[in-house]
Amino acid sequence: MTLEKSKRISVEALLQEAGDILLDYWQKEDGFHAEEKADGSLITEADLASNQHLAEGLKSVFGDYNIRSEEEEIQYCSDSASTWVFDPLDGTTLFANGEKDFAILLSLIDDGNVVDAYMYYPVYERMIEAHLSEGVQENGRGLELQSPATPLKKGCIYFRGGEHLTDNEFLLHERVDSQQAFYKLIKGELSSVILHMEKLGDWDIAAPCLILKELGAIVTDNNNAPIVFSTKPYDVAKASCDYFIASTTQEVHKTSLRLMSN
Repeated sequence: MTLEKSKRISVEALLQEAGDILLDYWQKEDGFHAEEKADGSLITEADLASNQHLAEGLKSVFGDYNIRSEEEEIQYCSDSASTWVFDPLDGTTLFANGEKDFAILLSLIDDGNVVDAYMYYPVYERMIEAHLSEGVQENGRGLELQSPATPLKKGCIYFRGGEHLTDNEFLLHERVDSQQAFYKLIKGELSSVILHMEKLGDWDIAAPCLILKELGAIVTDNNNAPIVFSTKPYDVAKASCDYFIASTTQEVHKTSLRLMSN
């Protein structure tokens, strides 16, 4: 069951508050503390501040729901079948470099399926949200998937983990952040996004999974099977699939699946 209207308003407000926290750090003239985590990815004090605000806010509104965050310092575990999964700052490197395209990703998983999803871009005040079987909205207006006029063309597939396929003309041979790639897919700048989940977690894909499916995109794992998400909050280090693939058409999706064998 998706969130009722009053709870949706609370979640939107919580995301905007966390976004304001990020913007306060992003605009600091004297900078902010940043360091590498064990996996080599970057973490800043802004990640932790946003993380704390979201975790405490969700706990306050939703009581005994599980909470999984990219940052392991704050988690709440219960026997509930409902789990909030979030990345308090997706695009930390972009953020640290003063770039604008960072986001907060938040989703509610119920019995393995995403039922509510949010992608919030603080700099642009852009709120993209989806609720199961209700379509997608961007800042309160209906959003549609903008498929490219020529789905299969040079640079139309982003494959994070496919950097070795240097001679494939369909691949975009430049590094973009995952949430940037998802937005490019929505806007018709890409036809497919493939993510090798080795260094990623469910917080990176759960919200985009529902948003893209509600827009009509094809979303599967590398076995062309639907993605079922773990609801175990203590299993934060393990993603629910090895590869995440989202495409605008079946033709493109088949092409992306074939890339898995190379």
